Amino acid sequence: MQSPLAPVFGPAVFGRVVALRGTPAERPLSFGARYESGGWLRRFAASSAVACAALRAKTWAKLRKAKTQRRRPQAAPQEVKKAPPTLRRRMQENPDEEARRWLARAAQRRRNAGNAGKAAGRAPLRALGEMRYGLADGAEEHLEEEREAILDSLECREPGWRQALAEGRVTLRQGSAVFQALGRNASKRKGARVLELAQRTFRAVELPESEEEMQEELPELVRAALRLCAKAKGGQRLAELIWDWAQGQEILDPEAAKVMLGFWEAQGRSDAVDRLLRQMNQRRVEMDESVLSTLLSAAAERSDWQRTDELWNLLVRGFRVPVSPRAYLARARAHFEKGRVEAALRVLDEADEDAEVALEQLQLLVILCHSSPSLSNRRRLERHLSGGGSGGKGVQKAWQSLEHLAEALLDETRSSGGVPQLRQLLVTPCAKRSSVRTWPEFAAASEYLRGYR
Repeated sequence: MQSPLAPVFGPAVFGRVVALRGTPAERPLSFGARYESGGWLRRFAASSAVACAALRAKTWAKLRKAKTQRRRPQAAPQEVKKAPPTLRRRMQENPDEEARRWLARAAQRRRNAGNAGKAAGRAPLRALGEMRYGLADGAEEHLEEEREAILDSLECREPGWRQALAEGRVTLRQGSAVFQALGRNASKRKGARVLELAQRTFRAVELPESEEEMQEELPELVRAALRLCAKAKGGQRLAELIWDWAQGQEILDPEAAKVMLGFWEAQGRSDAVDRLLRQMNQRRVEMDESVLSTLLSAAAERSDWQRTDELWNLLVRGFRVPVSPRAYLARARAHFEKGRVEAALRVLDEADEDAEVALEQLQLLVILCHSSPSLSNRRRLERHLSGGGSGGKGVQKAWQSLEHLAEALLDETRSSGGVPQLRQLLVTPCAKRSSVRTWPEFAAASEYLRGYR
């Protein structure tokens, strides 16, 4: 007869119990025998209960410790390596395990969305926003009222845009109208909030099924979005996202390209600028003088006169882009800010007649005559003064100041002590920003410009 305890304690343990107690027919009836035969079983059960309680207590202690410390699993190194370089540097500076997991998840989202976009042939804007930068829907709650206030102040003529934005289903025409309205609110104080709303709008745009509608309205959406990014401080991140997506749709709008060219040239990314310019030339996209002026101004902000000459040779002499006085001023400014006064004069001598060009020429001629008061330089300054000054109120005021300084330089009866000093000759804004203001106070007629050619 098998006891029901056999499956629980096993045949070995139960066999020992039977050996101690005996069969029912041979079981002793004395109290001592019964106590002796059951004592081992009671001791075994008691020790098992104690062991189970100890194991249970140890397990609960480990669980409480893990919950208190909130230990986070470490991301796989191969997934972390695929994170963007900027975020990877941030991860190295702050080696938090949750940040590693987030980077790995973001990289996986970008790969999944990219594959889905390639398979569909036309990636949704909302999925692209999450793929590119992992844009999160949950922003700071205490700033939600400020965003709502910006939305309330928008003058958007497209009907139903507010409800469509809340539902995440914005048409191309509504998106263009919202971007244009946000561009009028892209001040420095509201720049960050405006960009957040622009990101939300960008992800909520739905592409139409009609190819004709895509061709008509999609370039306008890209153009309006990039113009907004150019106005708002810190908008380059969103601009890169929109531009990458537009390239996938084979959209090459001149106005949109001008925004990206300005961003890249300001960062010194000359290879990207030259590549896009050649692409525009091959596809016969019209490049007007504003593209040239934008690039030259961005290079002049970096005081890179070599780059301005490269752009001039590529666009003006290579692609035959028309030139405006503003472009001549931007190129001359890059030379002037590096102290290359004579090179800046040679650039402006090629420009057409313009009030601002004439003013900058006068400024440069005054410095040239202060450094080298030769007969040819003095006659050149006199001829330029005879032409007179024109333009707005600010230009005329600067012209009068430079005219008085030029007369002092041309006055041969004055002694060397009565000649104005070098820093007193800097009148125009370009001259005050140039490196000339940091030069020593060179004496007049000392030929100091020879060292800055």
